Amino acid sequence: MSEGKALKEADILLKPVPKNMENISNLNLKIQEKEAIIKAIEKHDGNMTKVAKDLGIGRTTLYRRMQKYDL
Repeated sequence: MSEGKALKEADILLKPVPKNMENISNLNLKIQEKEAIIKAIEKHDGNMTKVAKDLGIGRTTLYRRMQKYDL
């Protein structure tokens, strides 16, 4: 629905792609989760307490996820 006969950019309600999403090549959630765990481990030099806190999960959950992804 537009006020005129032609559509303008403002007539189309599209959200811009967030900057942090532009470099994501794979949207598979399992792959994203595994990569997030790997990056957090590298960021915190293997300190699993900090890794779990950064990821917003408990250490037990972290260890289960690591086992799931053979990390």
